[in-house]
Amino acid sequence: MARELTNRQKRFIQEYRIDSNATQAAIRAGYEKKSARVSGHNCITNYNIKQAIAKERQVFAEKTGITVAYIQSEHQRLAALAEAKGDVGVATRNKELLGKTIGAYMEKQVIIDDIEVMTDAEEAEARRIAGLLMDKGLGLRAG
Repeated sequence: MARELTNRQKRFIQEYRIDSNATQAAIRAGYEKKSARVSGHNCITNYNIKQAIAKERQVFAEKTGITVAYIQSEHQRLAALAEAKGDVGVATRNKELLGKTIGAYMEKQVIIDDIEVMTDAEEAEARRIAGLLMDKGLGLRAG
């Protein structure tokens, strides 16, 4: 059974929506500045807070239609348009941002133990992208 969130935890969730920065959200939510990094980490790894954030993100995606898949398709579209115009810088930046959405530039992966915070649609999209990467021989390597 989920525990009721405290007022400060609810405030953290509101603040975290602003910039997805756990340390800054903790400061703005009223946690002590000198321990904000630890407090932010504790909040963002708290199961109930993760669930609340995931739920808010899902509601936002449903209301706006802005999903990871949508963002990826927009970066692909903008990169293609920029290439057609000969704007290599804009094309490269959109490809870079597209790569970031699939974790192509991460030096280390952080595995979260509560995978169920993903919606079914997000999980399906993640599996689709992983399949594409494996088909191209770009699968993630251990170590």
